[in-house]
Amino acid sequence: MHQPQLNISRNAITTKPLRLPAATLQLLTAIVLGTAVTVPARANSFADLRVGVANEDNVSRGIGRGDIYEDSYLVLEGGVGKFLQIRPGQSVTLGVSASAQRFYEMAGFDADILAAQAAYNHKFGLGAYAPTVSFGLGLSQEARRGRERDRQLHDLSLSFSKRLSPAWGVYAAVMHEWSEGTKDGFRATSSAYPWWGWNLGDDIFDFTQSSLLASADYTFNNGSTLTASYTFTDGHSVSSGLVPNERLMQISSAIAIDPAFDPVWGLTQAAYQIKSDTHVYALDWSLALGPDSALDFAYEYRDIQAPASTSYSGSRIGVTMSWAY
Repeated sequence: MHQPQLNISRNAITTKPLRLPAATLQLLTAIVLGTAVTVPARANSFADLRVGVANEDNVSRGIGRGDIYEDSYLVLEGGVGKFLQIRPGQSVTLGVSASAQRFYEMAGFDADILAAQAAYNHKFGLGAYAPTVSFGLGLSQEARRGRERDRQLHDLSLSFSKRLSPAWGVYAAVMHEWSEGTKDGFRATSSAYPWWGWNLGDDIFDFTQSSLLASADYTFNNGSTLTASYTFTDGHSVSSGLVPNERLMQISSAIAIDPAFDPVWGLTQAAYQIKSDTHVYALDWSLALGPDSALDFAYEYRDIQAPASTSYSGSRIGVTMSWAY
């Protein structure tokens, strides 16, 4: 039987306690109590390990030509979890993961991430072609070398998946995400530039956003799978740019000195929080190397639309080796 997999790849260690909305806490309590009152008919554990390299042509999410930086980075991620079959057609998936990203030149964007996720899965019917609806809760913490970019995330998601045939499968999801910076804000940045955005906040990673995702996958006879996906996010982006930048100031809701960049005399790099719509188009080809290993090739194009006819884009290409246990 196919076990629903968790997408557990986000955040790291902070000193600020995680504060969840009341609805999120109630959901987590319901999941825990719901699994406690019923003895699962079956519990399977799983683990995975991923090692990869990727290249991004706009790591800084820059808008102006002089603010765009390209770099490559290494990715190491591992996770463990448990699949609990509560009763026929109902299951819970629990998992935790840890990951690290190390950039070749832009070390201020290095990240260490811890994440946990729980999902309740309901399968409507029997057999491989029965649709499944999942309700998920994710918690994560992210720490970067540029400490003011540290943040914590929590999200709620509702997803639908179905096999249409042995080759074709579809997936759709909606998600709402809360982001909170743990070391941004006035005390964590600088008061040396009081003329910056005097009417703006400086909590650059404090925001909420909602996303819609749709994907389709095709499995070839040799076991490889090609997946195409589209994600739309109504939310915010954090763009880095030199100051002064009147264009960004006019459309920003928060601004702070960007800690991802080393100080350079006479130059100041700032991070701007900008309300935006983001469109992400992605292709992923997974080549099965064995029953428990695969080689993945991924391409992603990101188109970000901001106010005042401001837009910018970026792409990422990566190769990942993964093992399942």
